[in-house]
Amino acid sequence: MNYLQCAKRIFKFESQISGGGNMNITQSILWVVLPYSSLAILVMGYIWRFEMQEANGKKELYKNIVFIGIAVFASITGLLSYFHINSHLQVVEWFTSLLTFNPNIEGLEATPVLFKIHVIALCSAVMFLPFTKYVRVITVILNKKAIAIPILFLLQL
Repeated sequence: MNYLQCAKRIFKFESQISGGGNMNITQSILWVVLPYSSLAILVMGYIWRFEMQEANGKKELYKNIVFIGIAVFASITGLLSYFHINSHLQVVEWFTSLLTFNPNIEGLEATPVLFKIHVIALCSAVMFLPFTKYVRVITVILNKKAIAIPILFLLQL
C-alpha cells in the first residue's frame, strides 16, 4: 500500500466520522479519538496500578496536585458552559453516539468554545487519574459494586 492509498483511507475515514460534513481531521481527533483514548488510558492505568507499588514522595504529591488542578478546571468550565449551551440535545446526542461506538461530531459545531475546553480538560483529568492516589475511588466503587446497579437497570430497559 502506498502513501496515496493510505491518505485516501484516512480521508475516507474522516468523512465517515464527520458524516460527510466539513469537519477536519483535527476535530475528528479531538472529539472522537481523545475521549476513547482517555478511557483506554484510564482502564490500562488502573490495571497497571495493581502491578506497581505505590510510590510516596514529592513525585506522587506533584501528580496529585496537578490532577486536582485539572479536575477543578474541568469542573469550573463544565459549570460555566452549562449556562452558555443553548443546544443541550446536541451534546447529549454526541455523547450517546460515543457510547454506542457510532461517533457523530456534527452536533459539536454549534457548541461554544468553553464547552470544548471543558471536554478536553475532562479527558485530561480522566487520563491522569490512574497515576494519582485518587485511583482508589475507582477501587471503592468497583468493590462496593455500586456500578452494577445502574448497569443492571440499563440492561432491563
